[in-house]
Amino acid sequence: MRARAFDEAVDLFEQADGVPLASQALKEACYQAALAKREAGDMEGAARLFEKAGDYQDAASLALEAYYEAGLSARDEKNYDRAVEIFLKLGDYQNSREEMNKALYERAKNALQNGEYESAIQQLTALDGFEDSGEKLLLAKLDMAKAKMKDGALEEAAALFKSLGDWGEAPALYQQCKLEEAKKLLNDNQKKEAVRVLSDITDNAEAKTLFESLGYEAAQESLSSGDLL
Repeated sequence: MRARAFDEAVDLFEQADGVPLASQALKEACYQAALAKREAGDMEGAARLFEKAGDYQDAASLALEAYYEAGLSARDEKNYDRAVEIFLKLGDYQNSREEMNKALYERAKNALQNGEYESAIQQLTALDGFEDSGEKLLLAKLDMAKAKMKDGALEEAAALFKSLGDWGEAPALYQQCKLEEAKKLLNDNQKKEAVRVLSDITDNAEAKTLFESLGYEAAQESLSSGDLL
């Protein structure tokens, strides 16, 4: 009720723009309305009104405090986009940059959990090692590669697995992916391409056996067609 009364007062003084003393009265009304909103827990509403109060008393510093609390609340409510916007606006105020990174980190984790791998990878890369974002980045790439492998996008999956080097299960999955790619090529009667793919994963026992068999067959075919002459 108190906050509403001050809001109405602000509206009245805004309508009186140009009337002597109305500007100062508007600032005071905004300040009092902001205090009421802050008391009611509406931090962002309070911050906007403190800003409107301009140079009235300590309105400028109270606006920053209210925005900071609004940013924390937005993050706690999982409204990460809004939290990032607020902390970005606050710049170097208190530890706003740290809090912004926390919001970005939670937003990236949320994207990863929802299977939004490209978004997660982009956000985690931007975090540049914040907390365990580096480890989460590798996990995002691994999960994305697994999803692509499941969908049959074997070349893309293999490239992602390879980019992960020796991390986790990436090497084994890379070999499995290339083996599946070779088998698919064989089903399409692309024997030479299958040999090329298998030549990259001869550490894999099944791939090595298949490679040696196909390599021999390919050589025999080349001899028969005169390619090696």
